[in-house]
Amino acid sequence: MTTNDNSIKRGDIYYVDLPEQPAWSHIQSGRRPCVVVQNNNGNIHSPNTIVIPLTTKHKVHLPTHFIVKETPKTSLGLAEAIVTVNKADLVDYLGHISREEEENMKESLMVCLAL
Repeated sequence: MTTNDNSIKRGDIYYVDLPEQPAWSHIQSGRRPCVVVQNNNGNIHSPNTIVIPLTTKHKVHLPTHFIVKETPKTSLGLAEAIVTVNKADLVDYLGHISREEEENMKESLMVCLAL
């Protein structure tokens, strides 16, 4: 990874190496942009972090989806696909989501996790 582990913040966007899945699986895999959703204290102290994968593929709109424009291509955050990854799997820093995107992400997570 190109950054210090302690510099990872909630809302940061990284390319992440997600574990490969079978071709028939609907679980996101491979190298793809993801948004960090773990709290900053957890990001400081844990060897892992929690991310939401992003996709540029067209999907049916769900309340667990949110738009991210802070990536090379406008992307869709898939809160229903939240995953824990080792920080070593964060490859390249791409940027940070906007305040509006962070609010939309928070709402999507609340729907997904029934909070």
